[in-house]
Amino acid sequence: MSYDIYGNNLKRGHCEVHPQVAEEYPCSLCYQQDESRNRDKQQYNDMGRQQEKEYYEGMEREHYGELAKKNNFLYPLLCVVADFLTKWLKKLKIKKS
Repeated sequence: MSYDIYGNNLKRGHCEVHPQVAEEYPCSLCYQQDESRNRDKQQYNDMGRQQEKEYYEGMEREHYGELAKKNNFLYPLLCVVADFLTKWLKKLKIKKS
């Protein structure tokens, strides 16, 4: 005598997982559930990849934002230094001539 996965007597020619289906294991319902599980798993993986991508893009934006803030402070300072060096080099050139 055969039994289904629930411990009940299994009728001949019926699925072990879905005893109400008159097909042998794996029945059409087993295939349908497996396909549904695979589809859900793929959607979950795609969603996880999308969230990971968005996370790293956010981190990158934040990093470049911090760099821009630092550069907003340094850029005027570099302009002053460059201006000073330009004037100093002109004076040095005039003295050598």
